[in-house]
Amino acid sequence: FFFFFFFKQKTAYEIYQCDWSSDVCSSDLLNMSKFIEKEGFNRFIRFLKKNYEVIAPVEEESIKFKVIEEGDEIIFAMPYYPAKKFFLPSSEDLFYFKKDKITKTRDKIKKRIIFMRKCDAAALVMLDKILLREPVDPYYKKRRENTLIIETPCTIDYSECFCDINRLPDNFDLRLREHKGKYFFEVGSKKGEKLLLNAPVDRKSTRLNSSHTDISRMPS
Repeated sequence: FFFFFFFKQKTAYEIYQCDWSSDVCSSDLLNMSKFIEKEGFNRFIRFLKKNYEVIAPVEEESIKFKVIEEGDEIIFAMPYYPAKKFFLPSSEDLFYFKKDKITKTRDKIKKRIIFMRKCDAAALVMLDKILLREPVDPYYKKRRENTLIIETPCTIDYSECFCDINRLPDNFDLRLREHKGKYFFEVGSKKGEKLLLNAPVDRKSTRLNSSHTDISRMPS
């Protein structure tokens, strides 16, 4: 018996969903009507912090996820540690007593926004398959419901990336796509769309076409 295997190498135009740090396919940009200048990113974060606990990668002793405080600088580099502890902590208080009243902590979970890369967001999909099936973990479920995911641009060189090779699932409420000094917003859910309604963002006044897209760094 003889077995024949045929492999097709994808071109740059076929791998249109990858997260190049500064290259965005023009067909995607046509659907992104809102953006912020890079200089306005901190203003956007201050807006989010008014109503949400904001979690993002920060470089201290190492790059790791943390709750953003005044003076922290969010970076889009790969964290050394996953964001799992914000959804499935190693230990937690389930309830507490105050006089004769018992209060469940599940009712006290804050609304949060987390900035994470596609691979980290895809990891949550794997946790969902385990913890959101019967019997459902109510504490994990509440954290997932109270958390909006903003997918950040990937800073890893394309040749070292495995996101598209493994066809990782999309899992975001908003996706930031970097293009010529701006962060364009791609909406992934109703919650993400609602968040943008009052956010300090700019609206694109003209439609972009293929001549605006720099493909010089796309893989061949």
